[in-house]
Amino acid sequence: MKESRYLHIPAFWPVPDGKGHWVSDGEALYYSATLKKVLVTPAGAVNDLASIPRFFRRVFDVNGPHRIAAANHDYRYGMGGQIRAYCNGVEEQIELDREQVDALFLEEMLLPRNILWEGLSHRARFYVESAKLDKYFKSDAPVTNPLTATLMHAAVRVGGTNRFAS
Repeated sequence: MKESRYLHIPAFWPVPDGKGHWVSDGEALYYSATLKKVLVTPAGAVNDLASIPRFFRRVFDVNGPHRIAAANHDYRYGMGGQIRAYCNGVEEQIELDREQVDALFLEEMLLPRNILWEGLSHRARFYVESAKLDKYFKSDAPVTNPLTATLMHAAVRVGGTNRFAS
């Protein structure tokens, strides 16, 4: 593989805890061309989509097109960057520093939409096509607006220090 891409995007289900948590029903698999590894976010990983302060939620939706990038970022932060990955089909534990985790967040938000489409299950694609929403995926435009992605990346760089587990 030459370019970064989602290999599998799971569905996410809300947790009625009043805190905005969501849980994945399968593994998220993301190939990073930068790291040359498939990064794994396990089934059952809990996230809050995007930790955006209430004041900024008028501008940045916690449940926007960046959902999978935010879910992966939450998991990687919660694990202090110590995650499971595959390299040439061999499973390994890797350790990413905070800067790498944040860079992956930006990388995922800026992927072309057609790469997001490729990570959907066949069933999800069927439903998206049935609802005539597939046109939103079949584009080279980034998943997240570049200005929004850049600002969200800057926000995690400034405000994420205390949340990165060690």
